[in-house]
Amino acid sequence: WKSNEFEGLRNESCSTLTKSDERCVGDEGFALSVYEDASTKVLVFHGLFDGFFGNQEQNTLMWGAKASVIENFEIQLVDQWSRVALRLPDITKISGTTRKANISREKYYRCATLTETYQVYANLEGVALQTNEQRTTLEKQGLWPIVKAMISTVLPSATAAEGKTVYLTGHGTGGTQAALAGMFFEQKDAQQYHTYLMASTGFDCLARTIYNQTPDMSPWKSHTYIHAYTHAMDALSGSVDHLSGEVCYYGSREFESQSFFAQCSKMIGHS
Repeated sequence: WKSNEFEGLRNESCSTLTKSDERCVGDEGFALSVYEDASTKVLVFHGLFDGFFGNQEQNTLMWGAKASVIENFEIQLVDQWSRVALRLPDITKISGTTRKANISREKYYRCATLTETYQVYANLEGVALQTNEQRTTLEKQGLWPIVKAMISTVLPSATAAEGKTVYLTGHGTGGTQAALAGMFFEQKDAQQYHTYLMASTGFDCLARTIYNQTPDMSPWKSHTYIHAYTHAMDALSGSVDHLSGEVCYYGSREFESQSFFAQCSKMIGHS
């Protein structure tokens, strides 16, 4: 281990902590750890820290992928169930009234979600002040300006790796930022660092709709250095945004004997 760093706005009860201290639930920003030995350097991108799928993580996910959730989430889940988990959907339940919502209620909730505004930061002004980032940039680009500043300090150039093998990795929303960082280093330094994502919430649509207008990355490339691992029926890691690179789905073998099979089956076919 070499360093831990948090950039952003601390929760009020943790306001006296430094950048290198542990995070508190409700901190707004991003955390990065660096592990290093004689031959390797590993950058670990941490997910958001407000409990399991808390408001901060949910808002960040919907901020970047609201359109995909409204238009594709239902279809993507069915696709995961049949193509990835290798289970044929029960058409009678999926297309009938057992699981599909009344069309009027479905339209109501879809439209309500469409008009809802999601923000990555609850206290945008405070985060901007703490990170020295422009308020408008944070509002438009979410976590990325903070992540970019942090990784540019750790690896300001390709030579800063000092000949060591560099790996990037992260889980959940941290995995998404790791993927964006991998694309950034490819664009900036022509370096393809192997990037390992665990249950990442996806990054393809996010990169192509928001960050394609920046010079930081080229999201349309194949990104073969990105290796994504996700459970066959992980709804947040397979149906919200898309993964690219080398994608490995695990858990489909003997799926029906696993304890959460019944719970996963209940997700399929709802509006």
